Amino acid sequence: MRFRYTHCKQPGQGSGWGFFTRVLCPCLSLAQNRAESLYGSMLERKKDALLPWPRFVGRIVKSIAMGQVVVAAALTIGVLGYHFIAEFAWIDALLNACMILAGMGPMGELHSNAAKLFASGYALFSGLVFIVVMGVVLTPLLHRILHAFHLEQADDDDEEKTKADSKKT
Repeated sequence: MRFRYTHCKQPGQGSGWGFFTRVLCPCLSLAQNRAESLYGSMLERKKDALLPWPRFVGRIVKSIAMGQVVVAAALTIGVLGYHFIAEFAWIDALLNACMILAGMGPMGELHSNAAKLFASGYALFSGLVFIVVMGVVLTPLLHRILHAFHLEQADDDDEEKTKADSKKT
């Protein structure tokens, strides 16, 4: 495997984290490898130059598309749940799922306990979807800002180091 979590010890090294070492570490490494192969390197490394503007716009478009896929999947779950569990018509199921996902609240009255349990679970799920989508969409922008700041700071450090070296000679 290409990546290996540094805190994951190989089996037989006496880590004392049996389940973590045997099961979770290989899974985390595999997931990281899979993400790297599917999406490539999403963000530039610490010492890389700032990404050119056209590639940065492409990265923003890609992150917005990934966010839309997550929202579409969450909306599909909500529509199917409201239709089959709460027994709403398709259009009412779509309306309720959209309203919950947008944070507005439910529109229709829920009559069964199963429907109420689904609605409460879907509301909690929708809150997490909002957080995930905002993270996915804002990551490229925030990374670019922090990366540009780090590059400026590194340039200042290099200038100070050069001045200190020239004073020594």
